[in-house]
Amino acid sequence: MGTARSTPPPDRRAFGTICALGIAQIISWGSLYYAFSFLVTPLMQASGGDKPSVFAAFSFGLLVSGLLSAPVGALIDRVGGRGVMTAGSIAGAVLLALLTQVQSVFALYAVWAGLGAVMAATLYDPAFAVLTRLFAANYRRAITTLTLFGGFASTVFWPLTQILIAEFGWRDALLVLSSLNLMVCAPLHWWVLRDGGGTERVRPSGPAAPGAFRAALRTPIFYLLTIAFTGNALVFSATQVHLMSMLQEKQLSAASAALVGAMIGPMQVTGRVLELAFASRLSASTVGILAMAFLPLSLWLLALAGVQWPLLV
Repeated sequence: MGTARSTPPPDRRAFGTICALGIAQIISWGSLYYAFSFLVTPLMQASGGDKPSVFAAFSFGLLVSGLLSAPVGALIDRVGGRGVMTAGSIAGAVLLALLTQVQSVFALYAVWAGLGAVMAATLYDPAFAVLTRLFAANYRRAITTLTLFGGFASTVFWPLTQILIAEFGWRDALLVLSSLNLMVCAPLHWWVLRDGGGTERVRPSGPAAPGAFRAALRTPIFYLLTIAFTGNALVFSATQVHLMSMLQEKQLSAASAALVGAMIGPMQVTGRVLELAFASRLSASTVGILAMAFLPLSLWLLALAGVQWPLLV
C-alpha cells in the first residue's frame, strides 16, 4: 500500500507563493519600468524622436497601465491571476523584443502602449489583487512581504541593465530582459498560481466588502487621498525615471549613477520591514504622512548634494 505524499503546511505554501511572486516582481519591475532610464538615448536614435517624445511614449504606457488596472483587477477577481499574469509576462517578452525594432515615434508609442497593458497585468496592482484574493484574512502582511522583494528591483536592474548595455549593446540587453520575462516570470506565474497558490480563498470582509467602494466615493476624504497619492506617485515616479539623467548631469558616470540609484531598493526594503514590524502600532495614515514627508526632504538633499557621495547615498 503506497504512502500518500505529504502536503506542505499552509504557512510554507503561502511563503512559497509569495517568494515566487516576489522573484517575478523583481524581474517585471526591473525590465518593464526601471530599465527605461538607460534606454532614452538609444530609443531617440532608433525612433528619430527627441527626448520629450521618448519620455512621452513611456508616460503613455504608464497611462495605459493606470487605465487598465481596475479592469485587470476585476478580471482577476472573476477568473484568478494565473492566466492574467502568465499572459502578461509572455506579452511583455514579445513587446520588449519588438522594442529593439522600433524605427519611428509611432512604433515607439504603439510598443509602449502594449507594455503599459503588460504592466497592468504583471506589476504590483495585479499581484496585490491576487494576494488579497488568496490571503484575505491577512492580506496586509502578505502584500508587505511581497513588496520586500519588489524593493530590490531597482537595486538589481539598474546596474544589470547598465552592464548589459555596456557589454552587448541596448538591443541585445533588451533581448536578455525579454528572455527573463518569458523563461522566468511566465513559468512562475503559471506554476505558483496553478491551484490558487495553495491557499484557501476567503471572501473579503471589512474594507474589501462589497459596496465599500461605492460608500467611499461618497466621502470627501476619498478624493483628498486620491489627490495626495496621485501627487506623491507623480513626483516619485518622475524622480525614479529621471534619476539616472540627473545623477549623470552631476558628472557621475553611468556606472556610478546606477550604484547610487541602487541604494533606493535596500532603503525601500528597510522602510517596509519597519512598517511590517510596527504595523500593529502605527495607523495607515501615520505611515502615509511619514512617507510623504520624507520625499520632499530627500529631493532637497539631492538638489544640494552635488557629487558628495554621503549626501547622494
